[in-house]
Amino acid sequence: MKIPRPPMRKARIEIIPMIDTIFFLLVFFMIASLNMTRMRAIAVALPKSSPAAATASGGAGGGGDLILTLTERGDYYLGKQRLGSDPQALQAALTDRLRTAAPRDVVLNLGKQQTTQSLVSVMDVLNHARTATGKDVPVLIATEPVDQEGRALPSTPQAGTR
Repeated sequence: MKIPRPPMRKARIEIIPMIDTIFFLLVFFMIASLNMTRMRAIAVALPKSSPAAATASGGAGGGGDLILTLTERGDYYLGKQRLGSDPQALQAALTDRLRTAAPRDVVLNLGKQQTTQSLVSVMDVLNHARTATGKDVPVLIATEPVDQEGRALPSTPQAGTR
């Protein structure tokens, strides 16, 4: 007598629960690795005034911001006044401006192609600058060269100029 056997079922591997498990492990390890990383940052004192408020207050006048720009060509601008590329001219103009009116902050704009040495040179000039009362000048650093009214200054040499 022959005993009937149940028909053989094909084995199936269910992939959907395996994908769910893999995604769960991926998310778990991502979150765990973020918590294991130490975040190190420098505390930065952000300015409290908007650019529109600085422009409305008269720029270099009492209480406004004085904008110092170093273009990609290496020219210095103090507000709208072009000073050329001589650091001594910048020092003299800055000393004269600080003697007549004490700005709230000096906003330093650098052209995007400037080197770190250019930044250090300008910061050295600003480090020697003092207000009429003998105080240090607070400096904010920006990255877009703009004039006193916020318009972009030319950053590439014009035709016929050096």
